[in-house]
Amino acid sequence: MAPTDLPGGRAALARAAAALLVVALFGLPLFHGLGNADLKGDEPIYAFAVDRMLENGDWLSPRSIPSDTVTFLEKPPLKFWIVALSMRAGLIPHDEFGHRFWDAVFGLVTFLYVFAIGRLAGGFVCGFIAVLVLFLHRPLLFEHGLRSANMEAPLVLAYAASLAHALWWARTDEGWRRWWHPLACGLWFVLGFMTKFAAAIFLPAVLMLTALLVPAWRRRAWRDRGPWAVSALVAIAAIVPWFVYQAVRDPDLWRIILREHVVQRMTSYIDPAHVQPWSFYFVELRVMLDEAPIWGSTLVLVLAGLLLVAIRTIRTRWDVGTLVLLWIVVPLAAISLGSSKLYHYLYPFLPPLALAAGYFVAVLVDPNGPVRSLLTRLVDRLTHSRPVRRIAEGPPMLRLLMTGLGVAALAAAFVRVVYGPIRLPLGVGVLRVGALSRPIAAGVLLLTLAGRGALVTGPLLVPLVLLTMPVAHYRQTVASLDEGDQRLRDMGRCLVDVQAAGAPRGVYAPAVPDRPWGFLYYFRDAGYQDLEPGEDDLPAWILDPASERPLLLKERALAAHRTRLETSTSDADAEAARRLASVPGVPLGYGEVLLLPGRYTACAVRFSEVRHDR
Repeated sequence: MAPTDLPGGRAALARAAAALLVVALFGLPLFHGLGNADLKGDEPIYAFAVDRMLENGDWLSPRSIPSDTVTFLEKPPLKFWIVALSMRAGLIPHDEFGHRFWDAVFGLVTFLYVFAIGRLAGGFVCGFIAVLVLFLHRPLLFEHGLRSANMEAPLVLAYAASLAHALWWARTDEGWRRWWHPLACGLWFVLGFMTKFAAAIFLPAVLMLTALLVPAWRRRAWRDRGPWAVSALVAIAAIVPWFVYQAVRDPDLWRIILREHVVQRMTSYIDPAHVQPWSFYFVELRVMLDEAPIWGSTLVLVLAGLLLVAIRTIRTRWDVGTLVLLWIVVPLAAISLGSSKLYHYLYPFLPPLALAAGYFVAVLVDPNGPVRSLLTRLVDRLTHSRPVRRIAEGPPMLRLLMTGLGVAALAAAFVRVVYGPIRLPLGVGVLRVGALSRPIAAGVLLLTLAGRGALVTGPLLVPLVLLTMPVAHYRQTVASLDEGDQRLRDMGRCLVDVQAAGAPRGVYAPAVPDRPWGFLYYFRDAGYQDLEPGEDDLPAWILDPASERPLLLKERALAAHRTRLETSTSDADAEAARRLASVPGVPLGYGEVLLLPGRYTACAVRFSEVRHDR
């Protein structure tokens, strides 16, 4: 029985318990180890904007890394305001955890909204499996996703929340709810648009297309045209002021935010590495969905679920199905036509795929569904077969024993899920419970032979299905949340400490096109400086004992320098090779190594000790 089928207060209690389960299993883990890793990818760009906002007090024109004067115009600043205001108020720390905190909050709320949509579509099981699919989708959590200081988490939330409120609006006739749900849709759209700009544009498109295709929505939309008009006006009033201010202040706004970062990305490219064929998202989805297989293949669940949703939608004009299908089909078709493609562009459109997988599982365990009916008929036939009847007509103690053993086998499966493989020493050997399939199969068989088959197809079916979830993948995902690499942060702090003790300020690096922004972000306070083109990328201050400024080099460039100096016949090069060999180099990832001469050698020692402790 779904929570919505329960009477009154019990239904509310069931919904609250289900939501708490989602929060405990999927929401709270998003915060685990959130500050354990250096900012990477685009995170330093956005963290730099927040840091300068707090430093200079200019909240309307965030700065673009590495400049203290150039305005960041690629995206609107709402996410920066949320993070910076929270840090200024002392609600979150000004560190990696703080920069990512709101992304995890957005992710948690997204899970709750997806779960709510799933309950509308197919009950508790549908919502739970949908959130499970999203949680086990590693890129969504670890690569530019719900745990990173980027713009994807608020955008995914904007889609899930707005569409959930639209579904609730279509099901209410209460006066204040008829106003509140359209207003909520507009406000969530503001969150998406003011963080990721045009990426939110598919949201109103999905809503309008659903209203056009579903007759009940058309009638309600006309009836509630007033609330929707107010919602649109509120959204416009929240969005327009910053764009007007920034357009007056900087004439380059529309060239950068619209022409370069929307039109140019869709029609050609900003980075040639982002150019992909039209099939890119389909190929990547196939690979990513099967990296964490659920019951053999997540991809099969998604495809089967989409088929079932499509069949029900065509037959009954199901509004939930129409919205779910439009949510994936319209944006996926549009972004597949563009030339520049990155996998995280797809994140806002992953929830409908997860909902389809959840719907398929919900149909499997539906008490009135065809699969449940088939299982019931099979178990009834087996229960009335001659071997089972003989057991039933035999000694009552035999049935009781088989029932007890069946329950014990299922209990062992539950313990296996919670605590991992079981290994119990017995007097005659060792009892091992490794794979879940064995105790579950044994329990089902014993209960059926004992004439308790109705338990298997009745109240135990859903727990049995949930027992076979990909627990190992869930555990691996949770364990991965604690992993992290803080070498850039640790090294940056050490460089500043050595400089405070009297070492000359500066970290020098030959300018290269592919150096991650994290180096500039973490070494900025230590005086990071790109060398001008044409300068020697192994300058005199490394080889001269009187000079002691760190130098950041590509590992392959350092190896080439060493080879050149060691194979040279020049006495000066031979001396340079000996001096270079005495300078410790610390690998910092991304194929980069930091040479630490003079007093900076202390950082090499500290770095080695920190790495050893970890």
